[in-house]
Amino acid sequence: MRCYTALFAMTASFCAGEVAAQDWNFDVFAGVTTENELEWNAGDYDTDAGRIFGLGVSRSDVVVPGLELGLEYSRSDSVYSTSDPNAISGDALMATARYDVVQTGGVEVYGGLGLGAVQVTFDNENVGYSRSETVGGGQLMIGARYALTPRSKVFVEARKLDTFEDAQVALQNSPATAEYNATNVLIGFRQSF
Repeated sequence: MRCYTALFAMTASFCAGEVAAQDWNFDVFAGVTTENELEWNAGDYDTDAGRIFGLGVSRSDVVVPGLELGLEYSRSDSVYSTSDPNAISGDALMATARYDVVQTGGVEVYGGLGLGAVQVTFDNENVGYSRSETVGGGQLMIGARYALTPRSKVFVEARKLDTFEDAQVALQNSPATAEYNATNVLIGFRQSF
């Protein structure tokens, strides 16, 4: 929780200033997630495709035109393909930075990165077991936005999220760890104020 509070404070300080003089954005998104595995003793277990959803707030044209800084929450979850109903999920809170590399007409193409914390949770419904741990993580993003109106846009984005260390989420007396990473493809809507 302290990590989430620190990230929020850091992003708020980047976004401080007169709201009326800046473009504030609110994003909501959903999509699919793939590519996760659990290292359990000597075995690796892959997941089926899952889902991701989230929301974010950002401020555009920070420091230089085309740069936006923000704060984003996302949740992704998926089920292990060989051991259903075992599932893994990640709740990520990230400070984000995106930069428009191409702006033409109503289309913006951008790249970005995120840095923050990911709460990884492993669930085994058969035995009623659930355990989570929060670890540091980061993500790379590339996407495109299309303007519907001067203040609203739709976007598509691909991102790769990875934790910096494996989460200790296995049974309490087991050395098994969860390597949490996800490749996500999502669509979303942005409203600017």
